[in-house]
Amino acid sequence: MTRNYLLNAMRFYRFSMLCPGVLPAWGVMFGVALIGAAGKAAAAYDDDDVFTAHAEVNTLYDSNLFRVSDGAASAVGKKSDTVVEARAGGSIDKTVSRQRFVLEGDVFRPTYLSHRQLDYQGWQGSATWHWQVGSPLSGKLAYEDQHTLSAFEDVLLGQKDLVRQRTTSAEADYALDSHWSVLAAVSSGDQKHDSRGYLDLHQQTAAAGVRLRTGRGSEVKVMADYLDVDYDRDYAIAPLAERGYRQRGLHGNVSWPISGKTTLTANLGIASWRYYGDGDWRQTGTGGFGAIWQASEKTRVSIDYQRDFEAPGQNIGRNVDDNFRLAVQWQATGHTVVDASWRRTLRHVQQVFDYDETTDYLRLGLEYEWHKSWFVSVYGQYQTRDSELPANDYTSAQLGLNLGYRY
Repeated sequence: MTRNYLLNAMRFYRFSMLCPGVLPAWGVMFGVALIGAAGKAAAAYDDDDVFTAHAEVNTLYDSNLFRVSDGAASAVGKKSDTVVEARAGGSIDKTVSRQRFVLEGDVFRPTYLSHRQLDYQGWQGSATWHWQVGSPLSGKLAYEDQHTLSAFEDVLLGQKDLVRQRTTSAEADYALDSHWSVLAAVSSGDQKHDSRGYLDLHQQTAAAGVRLRTGRGSEVKVMADYLDVDYDRDYAIAPLAERGYRQRGLHGNVSWPISGKTTLTANLGIASWRYYGDGDWRQTGTGGFGAIWQASEKTRVSIDYQRDFEAPGQNIGRNVDDNFRLAVQWQATGHTVVDASWRRTLRHVQQVFDYDETTDYLRLGLEYEWHKSWFVSVYGQYQTRDSELPANDYTSAQLGLNLGYRY
């Protein structure tokens, strides 16, 4: 068996060397399938496997890649583009006694057929130790690392901004009895941008609280949290002291399965925060609600609303987002899933100018799986933004086709 794997790996290497341009994407797909074919009879893909591997070729057409305002000419050439992404990765999930160790990672390379200057090598990976000490004490220690391209919704004039994010986190859960637990968590991370260096930052968080779980599946959690964000560089009229901030807050979460088919969720919080150079504390409310309804054996409907801060490092100000979402998933056959969704983001921008903008997303997709290892998905999405700054208005349509293999 080992000899078959080695022979197929060598064939894959020779094949990939013959694939210039976009063809390496198909080389990755062919290679992983070739390696896995040697052991297919011995072991098919299963979610519970200790070792899994996958390869994908993802193709996306975007009619307005740089999110250029309607009616405006693009400053970077052609508005539309087709992106072909080769992706490969795997995971190791191993339990030793009461300790569980998980390694996960992906490498990917998007190729832009019209704007080749945007091509880049990306990755995302994590290492997690789920630890257990005796019966009452458990938790996890994790490290995450990813390197991706910033979304063009946040970048002007098609600027290529690669961002690397690294985070180390730890969590602990001490069970007082079968219902009550004491929780604690800390994390530290940094974010580095190769073009928008004024968004480079260090972030630290801490949280502690209690959780109640009832015998009927309901859960109530109350947490106090702390956040510290420190930027590395000044930005024009917004120096470091006017962008870095501290935040402390309190929030609660409730999950309630009202029946075997319906689960309700809700959360509510209050955050007090201030900039380093400003002694005034501000207060912002956060929260939301949701519902998941298993309408039938094959159909699931979900709806939710969430108000929260935009993640640090995306823009120079502290923006607040109101997110609405409605999604339907239909298991058409044992191998086919159809999904449809609508999402709206109402953003309250607080930067050099304060303004509001609304972005709507409509999506329809289908995924087909066969032999448990191969899968193909197709989808279409329409995106539109209406902003109080007319230059930020845009519409965009995307069509995607993804082909993948899991082993």
